[in-house]
Amino acid sequence: MAGLYYAVDLTRDERMARNPRLVEKFFVELCQEHCPDNWQEADREALAMATALKALEHRYSAEVVGGTIGHREARRFNGILPTNLGPASFDLGCGCRAWKI
Repeated sequence: MAGLYYAVDLTRDERMARNPRLVEKFFVELCQEHCPDNWQEADREALAMATALKALEHRYSAEVVGGTIGHREARRFNGILPTNLGPASFDLGCGCRAWKI
């Protein structure tokens, strides 16, 4: 099975999420190992959000990010994959990857 892709938004709170400039946006690919076919969609979304949060912590450090993200949103991406993604900005090593967009 090909990877599952999600668009993930992270921000401090729901009010700030209304302003696109205040949202950290990630494109996340989940690997088959961590996202088996028998998982519910809510579990996949939770894993995508957790992967994006790890990518954000990797980018800015866990100390800077810690406790500042109160609003998380993930949507399954079913469109045509962007061809200009380049190398992932964060790679878990298992196949789960995240790109900062």
